[in-house]
Amino acid sequence: YLVAYVAEDGSFRPAASRFIGGRYRKVFGADVAGIEQGRIQLELRVLEPDDAYCCPSGVERVQFVLENGELVDAP
Repeated sequence: YLVAYVAEDGSFRPAASRFIGGRYRKVFGADVAGIEQGRIQLELRVLEPDDAYCCPSGVERVQFVLENGELVDAP
């Protein structure tokens, strides 16, 4: 899951969450690559065609934005 928090009154509150992967989507992990101009940039670890199920070697870059209380794909 990706969870976005918003700073409010000196603390943070969760604003939205989104399922981004798991065993059946072939996404085995994610790292936040950056947050710029409201875009959350992730690098997902994914299986390549010849990878063993244990050892994903691929990287997929995706971006999300917080829009109307939801995390949506960035255009």
